[in-house]
Amino acid sequence: MLISFSVGNFRSFSDEQTLSFVASKKLASHSNHLLPIPDTKQHVLRMAVMYGANGAGKSNLFKALSFAKSIAVGTRAKGATTGREAFCFPNHSEEPSSFDLQFISEGGVYRYGFKVSDNHITEEWLFKVKGSRERILYERITESEGKVIISSPGFKSADKVSLLAEIGGPQNQSFLATVIATIDSTDVSADIRAVSNWFQLHLNLIGPHDPIEPIGHTLSTDSEFLQFAGDFLRSSSTGVERLNVDKVEISEEELTRLLPKHVKDKLLADLESDGEGTAIV
Repeated sequence: MLISFSVGNFRSFSDEQTLSFVASKKLASHSNHLLPIPDTKQHVLRMAVMYGANGAGKSNLFKALSFAKSIAVGTRAKGATTGREAFCFPNHSEEPSSFDLQFISEGGVYRYGFKVSDNHITEEWLFKVKGSRERILYERITESEGKVIISSPGFKSADKVSLLAEIGGPQNQSFLATVIATIDSTDVSADIRAVSNWFQLHLNLIGPHDPIEPIGHTLSTDSEFLQFAGDFLRSSSTGVERLNVDKVEISEEELTRLLPKHVKDKLLADLESDGEGTAIV
């Protein structure tokens, strides 16, 4: 569950801006809308809606969150850029962009963030939060000459994460991504596992042009979801009164015509590598 997300010097965001899901006291009577934040008296919203005029930054906030996820858990080829997009006006391209997320995962509260230039992760941090206190799990800096220095007081000296921290890791890749790519999940601490699982399994970002592939199957197999989707569309004044599901059988040739080219190519490649059967394309 995301608690807050802050971003600065990225696309249309110059100064740091924060999206917070922490509920105000006005919502105390709407307990169904809230979830407790561990070790605090605060609550976090189950859902938030962002709206505004065209060009107000809604899409850029989504892109910022997508970029933060890609840096957190994505590996980078040696010498590749980080792909960050600094604020477009002068005097910002040389300054790092900053990202900071606070979230709940597996019963704990964590704060993860980093600063990034065009070529380097200049800073990175991971804290475990308990109430108003933050305990450092690790901090990382990349020096001007490119050396990566990582301090990991949150792990035992014999821990594999601590041993990896002594090596450092690539300049253009987060230490978290290096841990995920290098160490088996069974050999990392519960904290690292909770953080990596949150980014990889629970931070699901669906853009306006992304296909929602399982939606048809879910609508056809889950009657409650079908009812919810129909009620939602009707109450949103879309003109849709209800949803129905019709199942029809299609031939192999019809299926082939429906498949995008990249899917066909992948199927053929998989068949060739397995040495099994043939496919009609």
